[in-house]
Parts: sequence; structure tokens; C-alpha cells
Amino acid sequence: MTRSMLLCGAVIMAVPVLAPAKDCPLEFKTLNAQEVKGYRWSYGAVQMIVAAKPAELKKEPDAVSAHPLYGKFEWPADKTSLLFRLDESKGDGQGYDRLVLDLNQNGDLADDAAISPAADTERWSNTKGQELTLFGPIEAPASKMIGTWKPIYYAILDLRTNAILKLRDRRGASTRDYLGNLRLKAGWYLETTVEMDGMRQKMAVIDNDANMRLGDLCKPRISSDGRWFLGAADGDRLLLDKGGSGTYGDHPSFAQILYFAAEPYKVTLAADDRLIQIEPWPGPLAEVSLQPHGEQVRSLALGWESSKGQWQFIDLGVARGKIKVPPGNYGLWSISVSAKSQQAEEITAGGVNMNSKKVFAVALGKANTLRCGAPLEIKVETERVGEQPTGSSSGFWAALQRWIGKLFSSETDELRIQAEVIGAGGETYSSFVLDGKIGSRQPAKPTFTITTGGRQVASGNLEFG
Repeated sequence: MTRSMLLCGAVIMAVPVLAPAKDCPLEFKTLNAQEVKGYRWSYGAVQMIVAAKPAELKKEPDAVSAHPLYGKFEWPADKTSLLFRLDESKGDGQGYDRLVLDLNQNGDLADDAAISPAADTERWSNTKGQELTLFGPIEAPASKMIGTWKPIYYAILDLRTNAILKLRDRRGASTRDYLGNLRLKAGWYLETTVEMDGMRQKMAVIDNDANMRLGDLCKPRISSDGRWFLGAADGDRLLLDKGGSGTYGDHPSFAQILYFAAEPYKVTLAADDRLIQIEPWPGPLAEVSLQPHGEQVRSLALGWESSKGQWQFIDLGVARGKIKVPPGNYGLWSISVSAKSQQAEEITAGGVNMNSKKVFAVALGKANTLRCGAPLEIKVETERVGEQPTGSSSGFWAALQRWIGKLFSSETDELRIQAEVIGAGGETYSSFVLDGKIGSRQPAKPTFTITTGGRQVASGNLEFG
């Protein structure tokens, strides 16, 4: 069996032995304010804003505003936090245009410089009652520098204007009422170029969770009812420019395994963040067959127990309905499947599984299988609302109670319909894309009809999501 040699900025040759690890030097890049405003590069850390002062705040400069706002970013994985305050430099009610971050994390805001809104962007809003302001660039403290590189960050202030007015008018407002949120986002990333199998591909690492360090694995969190989930800001991201398009389209989780096509590689970020080491996976690999229609699976992500009790999410490469993974315990996380319609259009469905207790083992020398994907089953639940409860009555008295209830009520009968699309592995599909001659679009809305005694009494459309 041959393994492909992975090089950075060099020519590739296939050799019948395991290719050595290669150190790929990383280059420091920055984003401008407009690039940071969207979610294409990263999600960032988000914290709600309140008028109550955090208990951890020891000292702060005098505020101009009569209603300064506060919050605290928290990263439970590394047990760190970051206090902040918002102030109005032009007076109370004139707009929050000063941000102070406790960048040295000493609980004292008096020794931190005030940050102003970005010069090349204005306040904007996406919905009514919302006001957005971008602060930055914010230089990371000297202790977070990468050699001579100074990582920079931006903060997006999302204020709920009605809640702010209520706070100012003191109309029953609490200092702990939700007033909006502050999102801290990386304005930098590290980039390299990888060459493999005759193709050049750019790759970048970005501080997706904005905790001022790189290399955080994407570890799932588990709720009290056993549902696991990956928050948008949990862990860092690898940005991949597949096919040399010049743009970063795929954002795999930062994990110990990176797949090029269907081949797994080990990824190691140097302690000083100056290099990223990539090598063919050095350990044993087991094959898993995706059933019953693995040929339709286009992308797959699994939870992997890399060591006892330690899980991380990995994005896999699928080839001919099969995957290669290290032996161990796994759980289905997310999947996308595609098939052709009768009109020769391709429809892609994306699904996710939240059940952390549904784990399967992969072993060497065994016929390993994972059930997922098609056939997809539509499960429909209905709920009738607006009808008055009838207790234990039946027949004439039940009908009389219903009639009296409707007579003295403004409510009318309403039937709520909830439909779920479930895959073979128990995953739930909620996103659907149709690719055809006119480009990518969402399929037509699903329709429904309601009949009784062979007579149609209602029809309509269901909404996606």
C-alpha cells in the first residue's frame, strides 16, 4: 500500500513507505474590519451585556455614562475569563463608544486603555431594535505575541435599543436584564500552502474561540439529558482552500486528525505557533463501511474518544462509502447526503445527531459498519390547540362543552404540524439544497393536505427549519 508524501512548497512523489512528517512554516495574516463583521472567517466568543457590575471587578476608571454596561467572557475549557465595560464618552444617552477590556486579566480596568469604534465602519443593524458597533483593532497583550507578530482582535457590540431605553427610564428594569451581547473575534490568522498529489492548497488556522491562543481542539459539551453539542465558538478552526479557488470555503474543526480526500493525517501545531506539522497518520487504521447507502454520503463528522473520557470532533473524508479511522469509540455527529432527482438535479441534505450515548466501537480486523444517511424517514406530529379541555366527558356532554367553550372564546381551532426528517442512524436533517441548471437554491416548500372521510378540508405549505 502506498501513502502520499505531503510537502510544503515542494513536489510530491508517491512512495511505498510512510512519508516523514513535514514542518510547514506559518505566515501571519490580518483581517480588516469589514471582513470581521461576518461569520465566514470565525464565530468568536459571545457574552451577554448587563448593567450589573461583575463581582470579580476590583477597580475601574470613572464612567461618563450614568449607565455603564458590563460583562465577562468565559472559557471553561482553560478556566480563563475576560472582564469588560462599555461607556459613553459624550455623555449619558449619547451612545456606547468606549470599550475597556481587562486584557492583562488582573481584575482592574483602570490600567487598560479604552478602545474606540473601528475607523472604517459605521454603526449598522440587521433587525429593528438592534444597534451594532464594531470596536478595534485591539492589540493582544505582549504575553500573547507570536514572535514579532501582534495578534489583533475586534469586538462587535450588539445592543437591544428597547432594553436600553427601559434601563434609562428605570421602568422596572433590573441591572441583570439582558441588554445585548458583545462578540470578541480574531482579526488575524496563520496561513501556509500545502502541496499534495500534485495539488496546491492553502490552509489557515484561526483563533475561532477568541481566547488569544491557537490549537484548541473542538471538544463536545454534554447537556444534562445526554445530548452533546458543539457551540460555534468551541475550539479553533482550520480553514481550507480546496481546489485552489483562492477563498476559504471549508471550516473543519481543529482536531488531531486532518483528512486530505479520504486519507487521515496527523496535525501538530508548534508550541510557538510558527509551524504546523503534518504527517500521514502514524498509528493503525481501521476501515468502516457506511450503511445502507454509503455511496450517497458526501461529508461526515464524528465524535472520537481519543483517550479515555476525552472526546473531540473530527471531519472525515469519505471514499466509495467507506472511511478510515484509528480504532476506538465513536459517535455520529453530522452528515450530508446527496442524490439525483427525477429532473437530474442534485439535492443535498444536512443532518446532525445530538445523542452522545449512542456510541459505536471500531476495531482492527473487523467488519466495522456505521448506519447513517438514507433511507430518510419523515416523522409527522400534530397538535390541536384552541379546543377547550373536555375532562372525562364524552358523547353529547363533551360536544356541548366544546360548543360552549368556543361560543365564549375568541380562539379558533388550530392544528400545528411538526415534521422531522430522520436518517438511518437517528440523525435529524434540517438543511436542504437543490443544485441544478439555475444554480443552488432551497427546494420548494413541502406541502400537506388534511382529509376527513375522504374529503379534503385543508392544505398548505410547511416551512423549513
